[in-house]
Amino acid sequence: MDLIDKSLKEATNFFHNFFATEKIVYRDGFLQKLDARFKIPGMLVLLILPLSTFDPLKLSPMFFLIAFFILSSKIEPKLFLSRVWLFPLFSFIVVLPKAFFFEGWGIGFSESGLIYALIFSMRVFIAVSILSLVILTTPFSEIISTLRFFRVPESFISVLVLTYRYITLTFSEMLRILLARESRRVKRLSFSEVWKNGGNALGVLFIRILERSERVYLSSLSRGGFRHKPYTFPLKFRPIEAFFITFVSGFVWWFIWEVHV
Repeated sequence: MDLIDKSLKEATNFFHNFFATEKIVYRDGFLQKLDARFKIPGMLVLLILPLSTFDPLKLSPMFFLIAFFILSSKIEPKLFLSRVWLFPLFSFIVVLPKAFFFEGWGIGFSESGLIYALIFSMRVFIAVSILSLVILTTPFSEIISTLRFFRVPESFISVLVLTYRYITLTFSEMLRILLARESRRVKRLSFSEVWKNGGNALGVLFIRILERSERVYLSSLSRGGFRHKPYTFPLKFRPIEAFFITFVSGFVWWFIWEVHV
């Protein structure tokens, strides 16, 4: 049962830290300096490229591209890997049965199925890495400002803002409850006690989230709610933005040229 508690705490801590990126956002790095209205569309293009192919020769250069962004943006590789390793591992486990098939009364092994699972996990790793780079190097306010700049419907932006605001609140409350349970426990619990206490903790979580979310919503209304005019950041086009656009365009051209060749 200790394994269940530890797994829940680690998972909660992982997803809570996934959105806590303020210490990296304001570093003097390459991606941090870019204007979000150029960075987000460029990274979106790079995100689409690996999802359009299963050729490992075309996916391999994406790892060097990600490494370049990590080093130039002054992101610790250990911290970055701690944010992205779970998703490709989970996808590999899900797709791994494709490498096995039933033959008569036994189970056979398919090399092509294993290669498919590995390539699929590579694609997931690249996609999650690019998404994480955007989150790590872009303040949430600039992401919202960029969406408004490209005329994304305000209803979608409002849902995104509320989701971001309350998902961090949810994981914070869940982590506090798990730590409180662990600090009050003095003996090893049985299986039935773990499930009973888990149900109680889940009920407490819902109540605390409801109370906290109401306070957050009321505080938002006291500051004007969603009727105030949003602040738009001045558009910047400097040599670093020109280099980024040229770099992404060249990579896209190479990728398309390789596909046709």
